[in-house]
Amino acid sequence: MFPVFNMGYMDLMSKVDNIELLGGMIRHLVTNRGKLDTVFDLKDGFRDTIWMKNCIERLREDPESTKMFEERYMGPEYELDEMLKSPKGSLGYTYAFLMKTMGFEPHFYQSRDRPSLDNDTDHVTMRVRKTHDMYHIVSGFNMAIGEIGVIPLNVTQYSYPAFMLIDLVAVGSACFPGLASIPNSEKIHSSTIFGNLSKGI
Repeated sequence: MFPVFNMGYMDLMSKVDNIELLGGMIRHLVTNRGKLDTVFDLKDGFRDTIWMKNCIERLREDPESTKMFEERYMGPEYELDEMLKSPKGSLGYTYAFLMKTMGFEPHFYQSRDRPSLDNDTDHVTMRVRKTHDMYHIVSGFNMAIGEIGVIPLNVTQYSYPAFMLIDLVAVGSACFPGLASIPNSEKIHSSTIFGNLSKGI
């Protein structure tokens, strides 16, 4: 489905700018750590940063994304029972079927609703949360270790800062024996993951 890039760990991480990027993000979170109990907290930690500004600027380079910004478009609410009426094999049906089967809550992202979507950062963050599971459906990466595969797709498209940090740390840890254990069945996408992550950075 996605192009395969011949890129190893050293090809990605040996670049000084990438090391500085990772170090800068970690320093920012340590200095302004507050609460970091969930991934929501991690995302909120990048709210008013240069990395989030870069993300928004990159999104605004696309005319369709700019239009969504102007309209503050969020799309319709996910109603699983209605989506199950869609043709089998369609995105809507597959999403609803998997969410129902796995017992996932499609409106989980609203538990950390923003007071307003007038701010570009808040609008982007809420759309990221709302559409995240759709990326699993489209890409084929599962809901567990597959996060390491899904997140680079977001990074490739618009360099969402929290996802950049998550995947840099996760992929880096997985390269050192004993720090992370990834089943062999999950290693088949490693070239795609490195390629997509490096393009996003």
